[in-house]
Amino acid sequence: PHSDYGMPGSLDCNVLLALYEIAYESYLSKGLMIPDMMPIGSWRSFMKRLGLAVSGRTQAKVITALKRLVHTTCHSENSFLDRKNSLYVTESFTLVQSLGLKGEINGKQENIKETFVSFHPRIQNNLNARYLMILDRSFYNCLKTDIAKHLYPLLSYWFYRSRNKEYWRVDYLWLVNRLGLKATDSLWRAKRQLQKANDELVAKSYIERYEWDSWAIHYYPGPVFKGEQLRKSSAKSELAGESKQLSLTLHKPDDNGIHDKLTPVLNLYAQGLPMAEKELKKHGLSNEQAKALCIERDIPINRLND
Repeated sequence: PHSDYGMPGSLDCNVLLALYEIAYESYLSKGLMIPDMMPIGSWRSFMKRLGLAVSGRTQAKVITALKRLVHTTCHSENSFLDRKNSLYVTESFTLVQSLGLKGEINGKQENIKETFVSFHPRIQNNLNARYLMILDRSFYNCLKTDIAKHLYPLLSYWFYRSRNKEYWRVDYLWLVNRLGLKATDSLWRAKRQLQKANDELVAKSYIERYEWDSWAIHYYPGPVFKGEQLRKSSAKSELAGESKQLSLTLHKPDDNGIHDKLTPVLNLYAQGLPMAEKELKKHGLSNEQAKALCIERDIPINRLND
């Protein structure tokens, strides 16, 4: 947490999910790469996306949430691959790297024409590589307790990671640290601390049940989570279908700077991302052909592919 802005809460999480939603709707679903500065639309449309009443007071809260995301530091333990050294690294970064507010003055003493955010390159590259996890925004918005809102994405991820097991086992201290909660040294207080959130997720069928085993909790996935996985499989099939239909027309960007649908594949190659090789094979391209096309289209090539 930042010393002035504090720890992100449920509003901040909702704002972050809305940013990912915009990235998917406006770019990824259309075969486009997310730009370095991604417009988020008008404040009215953004607040409606969040399910909030449109007002100056609400807008101020949303702006503060965006700033809090910029100032909150995230710590990654061996999650991202350093391709140059062929190892997974531990590092710190922010999910939202920068924020530009419409009407404010930028470093060039110019008015910012539209509100935009910039994701950290690690996040931007993952999104552009389609490393996506299915989350149900309507389900998230229907949750009443803040802890349940924070717990839902964790459960979605770890249920998937534990899909070959009957349940996900998690240590209490590990969990409350990820939920931004203060740990207690009394087991009955720990159970009471998480009870409302756990019971709400059971009532909404995301969890079938949960059981305490001393200071560990066993979470059993419910039918709502299983429905998410069916939608995930469906989404993967749709993306695979879109990939097969990518055009092989070898032309340069038109006057509006819009590339053909092969550009996302070339960007994956240029960035040295793991899925690039598979995508190139789908389109019958060799590394040499991909390199030539990148040079033709002025796409910067990662030195690992040079």
